[in-house]
Amino acid sequence: MSLTSLQEKLLSRALDLKEDTLSEQFFEVRNYLENETVVLEGTSNDEAYVVVEGSVRVSKFDQHKNPIVLELKGISSLVGEEACYSFDSAHRNTIKAAEKLKVVVVPGTFIRKSLRHRSNSSRFMSQDDRL
Repeated sequence: MSLTSLQEKLLSRALDLKEDTLSEQFFEVRNYLENETVVLEGTSNDEAYVVVEGSVRVSKFDQHKNPIVLELKGISSLVGEEACYSFDSAHRNTIKAAEKLKVVVVPGTFIRKSLRHRSNSSRFMSQDDRL
C-alpha cells in the first residue's frame, strides 16, 4: 500500500463524518473564516486536517518573516500530516483558510496507527504487490 493509498483511506474515513455520527466521537470538525490560521509552522499539536469545505493556503516564512505560498489545497486534501509521523514532530508549514473553511481533525495517533498497520501488512505481501 502506497502512502497515497493510506491518505485515501484516511480521507475516506474522515469524509464519512457527514453520514456517520459515530465517527464524530473520534474526529473533531472545525470551522475557520477566510485568512484564519489553522496551524502555524513549528507548532507541535499532533494533528492533521482533511478539508471538507473550502480551501487552504500552505505556506512557509522566508528569512524576513514574509509568507511564501507553496500550494493551495481544496476539498478532500489531507494537510499537516507530516507533524503526525512521530510524537516529537512539528508542522513544517503554516496552514491558513483561503476562504470559509471546514476541516476534519485527524489525530496523530490515528495516522501512526494506520502507518503501523500498513507496515505490518506489507510483510505479508509479495514483491509484485508492493510496487
